[in-house]
Amino acid sequence: MAPMKVPIAPERRMVRQYCATSRTRGTMLSSGGVENVDGIASGTTVLNGGRENVDAGGMASGLTLSSGGFGLVYGVVSGTSVSTGGVVTVY
Repeated sequence: MAPMKVPIAPERRMVRQYCATSRTRGTMLSSGGVENVDGIASGTTVLNGGRENVDAGGMASGLTLSSGGFGLVYGVVSGTSVSTGGVVTVY
């Protein structure tokens, strides 16, 4: 008998995503969600408790950080929007 697959509601899903030499678009990160970017990420929204890490050689375009969202950037970031309580650190 095959194991039963149980769908996870999107609002409860934790995203732990690694983007290497490829592209992601429209990712939404919430509590516990982490995206590590070596490639190109566009249109990412980081909500309370989420984190976007852009490594050297990576690029984030159209990054939105809401209250409690965190972005750590060693690569390139453009078109970033930071709401009150959101944090982006660029090195």
